[in-house]
Amino acid sequence: MPHFVTSAQGKAHVTSANAAHLTAGLLGNGCYVLPIGGRLACTMTDSNTLRVLFGVASVCGRQWEIEGDYEEVNIDNGVPGYNRVDLLVCRIETAPQETIELKVYKGEETTGTPVVPGHVEGDLNDGDTVCEMPICSVRINGINPQAPEMLAKESIDIMALLQELRDYKSQTIKTAQIADAAVTAAKLTDGAVTSAKIADGTITAADLAANSVTSNKIADGAVGTADLAAKAVTTAKLGDDVMARTGSVQLWSGVALMTAAHKFSFASTDSNRKSNVANQPHGLVFVFSYYDTSKGTAHDYYWSSFFVPKHIIAKANGQGHCFSFQSTDKPAMAKYLYIYDTQVIGCDDNNKAMTNAGVSINNSNWVLRAIYGV
Repeated sequence: MPHFVTSAQGKAHVTSANAAHLTAGLLGNGCYVLPIGGRLACTMTDSNTLRVLFGVASVCGRQWEIEGDYEEVNIDNGVPGYNRVDLLVCRIETAPQETIELKVYKGEETTGTPVVPGHVEGDLNDGDTVCEMPICSVRINGINPQAPEMLAKESIDIMALLQELRDYKSQTIKTAQIADAAVTAAKLTDGAVTSAKIADGTITAADLAANSVTSNKIADGAVGTADLAAKAVTTAKLGDDVMARTGSVQLWSGVALMTAAHKFSFASTDSNRKSNVANQPHGLVFVFSYYDTSKGTAHDYYWSSFFVPKHIIAKANGQGHCFSFQSTDKPAMAKYLYIYDTQVIGCDDNNKAMTNAGVSINNSNWVLRAIYGV
């Protein structure tokens, strides 16, 4: 049948065991000094007197305390040449009746290292009738007692703990509450650290694993010339289309006197290079060779080449350009071509013989053989 402890029944019904069970549940079922008064602090006032200051303690939930400011117990004299350790305990008995006393266990005299005497470690809430709480030990070297060594364990301060819990409940955990190196990788959930939580400039090369930065992690246009070491980019790292754009490409070839009837559109022989002048790296090269009018054949010698920058062509799109050449044993040449971004057109004078400033010119002896984008 349940026993209603905290009730009004008109008779004495609350026992010391009832109160002890509650205290043991709150403080623990061991032996503890409560944070009150002098906390049973012990001192030797002379060679034979051990003084215990006022304090409150709990033994298996049974509360006891020193009455008044202090209580004193006797310590026997030591023996010259011998050492020993005495033990002060609080002894509680629950049968045949409940009693309490401060008791000194005298240790064994020895010329070696003395040991602390034993005591009764009972559990008054589990059928034992005796339990002794160690308070302090006193070592006597010869006839000289040393300062007592406190053995009583202090209980937790429940009120302080409750206040601390209230403080934590009302506040978030801040940097000051986290010990140095307390947060490890194991405490971070996957994806917990975002880029917004990483200070600018805090990740250095030493923090990156080998091969951790792949091409898909580099934004388009993020790597500039200043980011490349000298001679870092080799021809092996350049695509075929890049090499094609930086080399020369044939835009036209044939044999033409380049009269007004000759109109040729530029046509790139490389699929990676567009045909118009604007898409050439630097401009156009026009290549001429000697033409034997008596045989009607173009010779593969007496080559004469002319470079025209693309910015000149863009600035004077469709306007005429003069190509002059004088050989030591062949007639001079003065061809006139109209150059556009996408085509070239000849002029009827390109098939005529003439004399200019005493120089004999015969344009019919020279033909256009090729046009290159460079």
